[in-house]
Amino acid sequence: MRRNLTRVLSVLLVLVLMTGLVPAALADEDVRIRDTAYSEQRGLRVAMTGAVEDTGKFGVTSPDGTLTITEVIAETENLYRIITAEPIDVQGTYTLTYGGESREVQMPIWYSTAAFEIDYTYSGDDLGANWTAEKTTFRVWAPTADAVSVHLYESGHEGGLEDVLQTIPMAADVNGTWVAVAEGDLNGTYYTYAVTHGDVIVEACDPYARTTGVNGKRAMVIDLDSTDPEGWENDKAPHTSGSITDAVLYELHVRDLSSDPSSGIANTGKFLGLIEEGTVNGSGQPTGLDHIKSLGVTHIHLLPSYDYASVDETDPEAPFNWGYDPVNYNVPEGSYSTDPYHGEVRVKEFKQMVQGLHEQGIGVVLDVVYNHVYSAEDFCFNNIVPGYFSRIDQNGTYSNGSICGNDTASERSMVRKYIVDSVKYWADEYHLDGFRFDLLGLIDVQTVNEVIEEVHKTHPHVIFYAEGWNMGTQVTKDDVALANQGNADLTPGMAYFSDMIRDAVRGSNSNASKTGYAAGAG
Repeated sequence: MRRNLTRVLSVLLVLVLMTGLVPAALADEDVRIRDTAYSEQRGLRVAMTGAVEDTGKFGVTSPDGTLTITEVIAETENLYRIITAEPIDVQGTYTLTYGGESREVQMPIWYSTAAFEIDYTYSGDDLGANWTAEKTTFRVWAPTADAVSVHLYESGHEGGLEDVLQTIPMAADVNGTWVAVAEGDLNGTYYTYAVTHGDVIVEACDPYARTTGVNGKRAMVIDLDSTDPEGWENDKAPHTSGSITDAVLYELHVRDLSSDPSSGIANTGKFLGLIEEGTVNGSGQPTGLDHIKSLGVTHIHLLPSYDYASVDETDPEAPFNWGYDPVNYNVPEGSYSTDPYHGEVRVKEFKQMVQGLHEQGIGVVLDVVYNHVYSAEDFCFNNIVPGYFSRIDQNGTYSNGSICGNDTASERSMVRKYIVDSVKYWADEYHLDGFRFDLLGLIDVQTVNEVIEEVHKTHPHVIFYAEGWNMGTQVTKDDVALANQGNADLTPGMAYFSDMIRDAVRGSNSNASKTGYAAGAG
């Protein structure tokens, strides 16, 4: 029986081979290019559909002509590395040919290559405008620029050069930075960077601006010590011990707290409105700060309170927005200040708010949105270094895991540094007690861990928590782990909201018929 079965299978195999259902080894003329890409190690890598017998059929061309192939290395049967005498420019365009076939070589995203980061990662702590009474030193990271200048302005209003005081050329310095020094006391002087790329000159706000004029178009040189309220040096965090799980958080929008006329709060919609005491509504019930204190909360969680785009600071009551549309990350929102036209006011009043809350035993947590910006095309960092801050593929398409039009490329060294520097600045300068991260699943694990490590060096009490949803972003490097719930073990200092616990208690967020325990589910 077994012999007969073997004979039958043998006959079937012969028939299959005769009918071509199982292909024999590919002839060399049938071998085609499957894929080809730049190799950061050496030359180009080529995947073929079969083994190549005649490697002399390979060719590499660029718009400048044909390159000389010095070696073809067979890494596996179908994978080859092609070495050329001429260096491969990572920003160039190349075509691989094999016989009569051609295929464009997939080049890497230059900003995310190891070579770019080795040459252009700046580790100093002096980016931005560094003021003293004698001089101000400006340093900006602009590695792709042909020239950079600083425009000094009398006012913080957006406009042309009609009120420019001086234009100072900057000198190229280490790791893609540019530097200029302006003599004299520039406290209160506004400035922008004029960045030249070829024939194009772009004027941009400083990504490291500490404050700005109205609507955040011009940065302002500032003596930060002069904005400290009386007793600021003695300001202390009210909660420096205990577990993060002991925190009782009250989430609020700065404007909403006092926007209703019945609040009895004088500084309606302002930072200062949060610290008014003795306010009541028409029925004599406590409002604002007194109401919050009566609830027994330990921390106020402020919805985004840095400079954001959707509220016009010249008419702050006209529109409304939650604030999840960043423009200047290190600048308090001007519509929440009593005077958005003078950059020092928003800084001082934010500090007064923090100090006043601390005096009442309440810590301050800031909601931060580093995962995307309001407009990637208009964001100052991307204007200075085109497209660097955002995840953009080889075809110029923005990754959009945020559903806001762009995702932040935190895996790049200078974006990572920017985020770390920014969070640390808020903790240092404004004495913040915690940070809540919006859509942290778009930010990489290394960046998150560096943020926590740097802040905790000097502020070990600061708490961190986040949304950890998996948003499906398109990172620009290999082997990037993102800080979502599934990777929570990789970021031990970060707490995450749990949608599973929420749905179990309250019910499904997307299906009203699926109730939770609190709604009667068994």
